[in-house]
Parts: sequence; structure tokens; C-alpha cells
Amino acid sequence: MGNLLQGLITYLDILEHAAQNSEEDSDTRAAARNLSREATLVNLQVSQLTRIKENLRDAIYPVNVVPFIEEAVESAKQIIGEDNFSVEFNRPGTYSVIADGFLPLVFQSLFSFHAKRKSEDTIKFTITLTSERQQQIISIVSYGKEIPIDLRKFIESKQDIEGIALDLNLFTAKLLLSRYNAIVQCDRNEVTSENSCTLIFPSN
Repeated sequence: MGNLLQGLITYLDILEHAAQNSEEDSDTRAAARNLSREATLVNLQVSQLTRIKENLRDAIYPVNVVPFIEEAVESAKQIIGEDNFSVEFNRPGTYSVIADGFLPLVFQSLFSFHAKRKSEDTIKFTITLTSERQQQIISIVSYGKEIPIDLRKFIESKQDIEGIALDLNLFTAKLLLSRYNAIVQCDRNEVTSENSCTLIFPSN
């Protein structure tokens, strides 16, 4: 798949170069850039999934969540565009869950997936970290178009659901959250246009 995507990227780069001198072909060049960017992201996601699957038998351990969220935010800004992305979250001094070094990919994947549903140029996320009943609860809220219920069921379910178009962002998040024994709950508030994703981790 990597070679196929690299070939697509090269083709689109050539297409863009050939069209650079044509003002009338600006839409084609923009489409080429977008497709090239999408192909690059898919190639990156496949590479990440390969690394995750190679380490599925490794032990999980307590990790401090805040630096990993900050890392995911910086990565998401590069993918989504810094001007199109903002996030607010409380930063408790110490807040840990049982996970591993791949935890930033959970947040990065959820940011990227939710960004596809944005209804404005900029998508804003609000993240809340709380603890209750021996559980660590991370709430991620965004504002945008409703996430289809079949995709919400896909990431909430512990089972694979057939007949749902594969989204690599959701698949990555689900694979890792299952490894961390975390529960996922998704909700929609039509009044405020909020999509929420709550991650519930067992206590350390």
C-alpha cells in the first residue's frame, strides 16, 4: 500500500507541476494538493497501525496524560492546520491512566476524525479530565455536524461491526482503547451541535 500511495503522490505532484502556469486550472491544482495530502496521511496511518500491531503484546503501564495530549495537539495542528484547530483543557498536576507510548495517537486520531465533521472553518475542542468511582474519565467535546450513529456504535463496541466503511482514525483509536481496557461513550447534543466522546479508563 505504501508504494501505491507513493506512486499516487508522485503522480499528483507531476499533475500540479504541469498545471502551474495555468490560471484557469487552479481548481485542478487545489484538488491535486488535497489528494496528495490525503494520500500522505493514509500512508502515515498505515505505518502507525503497523507499529501498533507489532507491539500489542507489550506491557501497558501508568502514563501521565497531559504531556501526551499536548503532543497530540501539536500533531493535529500539522494535520488539520494550525489556523483551523483549537483546544482547551484543564491541566491537573498529575493525571495518569494505564496505557503506553501510543496514547497520543488516540487523541490525534479522534481530533482528525472529528475535524472531518466541522461545520465552520475552525474546529474547537474542549477536553476535561476528571476522576470518579475509581475511574479516570476523559471527555472530548467538539462542535460540528452530527457523527453518524453507525460510526459511534463502531468505536463504542468491543466487537468489530461489519458493513461499516473503514475509517483509519476510528480504527486506530478503537484498537488502542481496547488494548487499554477503556470504555468509549459517544453522544450528540443537537441544541448546541456538540459531539462528545468520553473515554473511561480503569483506575491505576
